[in-house]
Amino acid sequence: MPRPRTPGRPSGEAQQRERLLDAACQRFAQQGIQASSLRGIAEAAQVTPALIHYYFGNKPKLTQAVIDERLMPEFERLAGCLEQAGDTPLEQVRTLVTELAAIVAKHPWLPQLWAREVLTEGGALRSLLTQRIAPLLPLRLAQRFAAAQQRGELHDAID
Repeated sequence: MPRPRTPGRPSGEAQQRERLLDAACQRFAQQGIQASSLRGIAEAAQVTPALIHYYFGNKPKLTQAVIDERLMPEFERLAGCLEQAGDTPLEQVRTLVTELAAIVAKHPWLPQLWAREVLTEGGALRSLLTQRIAPLLPLRLAQRFAAAQQRGELHDAID
C-alpha cells in the first residue's frame, strides 16, 4: 500500500518546475502558444496538470514564466556580451552571431518559437520584441552602427 502524501510541497519541486518550463518551451515552439494545452504540456513533462496550476496558476502565468526565466535571461546575457564587445561593426556582428549560435545550441526550440510567436503577425510574443528585447539588442546595435558610420568605419549609405 502506498504511503499517503505528507503535507507541504511536492518532492522534487525544482526538477518538476524546470521540466514544466522545458515542456512548455517545446510545445509552444511546436504548436504555438495558443494551441498548446496545459494538459499536453503536463503530459510532455510527465506530471499531472494540477502541478502546472500549483507552480504557475494558469497558462498566462506559465507563458510569463517562460519569458522571464527562459527567454529574457538569454537576451540580457547577449546584450551584456555585445556591451563588452568592441565598438567596431565586425566585433559587434561576430559577437552577435557567436552568442546567438550558443543560445540556439542551448535552446534548440528557440528559432521555431521565435518564427512562430515573434516574427509572425499576431504572434503571442510579438510585443515582447518591441517592449523588452528591442531596447536591449536591435536599438543598441543600430546606435553602434550609426557611430561606426560617423567614424567612417561603415559606408554612409548603409541603412
